[in-house]
Amino acid sequence: MAVAYFSIVTLICLFLIIYTLTNFNLILKGTSISNFLKSPMLKYIINRIILSFLILFTVATCIFLIIKALPEISSNSFNDLTYYDYNLTNNYKRILPYPKNVCVSTNLVDGNIVCTRYEKKIIDFGYSQVYMKNIRVWEIIKQKCSVSFSIGITIYIIECLINYPLGIYLARRSKSHLNKLITILYALITSIPMSLIYYLLLLVFMLVFKLPISFDTNNILTYIAPIASVIFTSLSIVSHWVKMYMQTEMNKDYVKYAYSKGLDEKTVFRKHIMKNALIPLVRTIPTSLVLCVSGYYILEVTFSIPGSGSTLISAIKLNDIYLIEGLVLFFSFLSVFSYLLGDIISVLMDPRIKYMEEHKNER
Repeated sequence: MAVAYFSIVTLICLFLIIYTLTNFNLILKGTSISNFLKSPMLKYIINRIILSFLILFTVATCIFLIIKALPEISSNSFNDLTYYDYNLTNNYKRILPYPKNVCVSTNLVDGNIVCTRYEKKIIDFGYSQVYMKNIRVWEIIKQKCSVSFSIGITIYIIECLINYPLGIYLARRSKSHLNKLITILYALITSIPMSLIYYLLLLVFMLVFKLPISFDTNNILTYIAPIASVIFTSLSIVSHWVKMYMQTEMNKDYVKYAYSKGLDEKTVFRKHIMKNALIPLVRTIPTSLVLCVSGYYILEVTFSIPGSGSTLISAIKLNDIYLIEGLVLFFSFLSVFSYLLGDIISVLMDPRIKYMEEHKNER
């Protein structure tokens, strides 16, 4: 593991050295490799990656300082023998990605803490002290996120198959009765607290459809109620925003110009309107996938789903320091990565973004 890690780090450092020297015109002048390394998109990605590490470093520092400052948490967990060396420096050593020997078992011998077993780890999130005592935090994250992801990805796929086509249809049939119905439903759902909507739907599924409400990962029927609840609430919201994006593009000058050239409605809609209207929607794909992993907190609480969203709140209530830090850092990493991926997708779909810096330099 250590050899593979250092090989990867060496390659990254070598790339950064070549990248820096090339941008200062010290090597590879006028070559295709130089053009690639100087491209605005690559510069943007590298800058965002560096900024992402700084953000995660800041998040880790803030989490530690907040937990350390709370008297209730400090009195419970920081005085525990397993936290005898818990300070800011050791906190950085645990979460920084480099191979290290991690103490996974300790004993008290003659009043001193002695480590009885070590394991080689790259990142150490530690062990849960309260929520699932003596279970590694990373194992808890994998277990809880798998439940949230199985529900979230199913919801997202169904939304893409139903809500997006519905929004496109509503944009083209703005005066239909279905459009009016979706608008009314959108107004109702956005004006009522989501927790109340989920609770009412829970009663409907339990009393009317006789579906099991007690969630069980081994019983597929228990997935129906929470998934159907989110699909119902997102039906009008997602389709409404898709319709708004489409209608905004339909009223732009380039669409009128396309019609003036004699193009029929289907061609204009397919080749011009949809292509531009879907750019901001496609950019939300990474963040939607992150939501699948991080879970729907209100949904998990309402339907008693053991997902990642409710786990974080439970860890905070129980003052489980390592679990809080592990979950927050994991969610922060996913959020930062999703925004970077969303920007890259936008550039791939919209060439105007890709060459923006080049045009700026030409001016």
